[in-house]
Amino acid sequence: MTLFFLTAAGVFGMDRLLKTLLEGLEGPLIPGILRLTTVHNTGTAMGLIRDLPAVALVLPGAVLLGVLFAARKLASAPLSRAALGAIFGGALGNLADRLLYGYVIDLFDFEFMRFYVFNFADAAIVVGGVLCALTLFFAEDRCWKGKTIGEEHHRDR
Repeated sequence: MTLFFLTAAGVFGMDRLLKTLLEGLEGPLIPGILRLTTVHNTGTAMGLIRDLPAVALVLPGAVLLGVLFAARKLASAPLSRAALGAIFGGALGNLADRLLYGYVIDLFDFEFMRFYVFNFADAAIVVGGVLCALTLFFAEDRCWKGKTIGEEHHRDR
């Protein structure tokens, strides 16, 4: 669980640091690719469900509990523990914004495509989800108790 908590703390800390340092700044970060744009997101993921503030608090809370359970009971591979730590730290970072300010601070905007403004926590959640999916399907040491998908089904035959 150490790797899980170290990753979660690192993601949470970096998210808080970037939001503190960059909020309110505007302009190109990587010209033509990434721009600093501060948005106060009162909705849930990608600005959806703006009129139900309770959902915006309950949803990240449920994610935090689910990820904590998965990391403790299911994940065995180090990469999956780190991936789940990234998801946990990101969800905690966005939940902290909601509790402190009533909105999530989003900072980064892709210049080369039309997409939602996002923050470091959002990026960590996405990367953590992709890494956990990769360990689930492709890693030699599966993230879910070392079993491949369908292994229990085949054993019963």
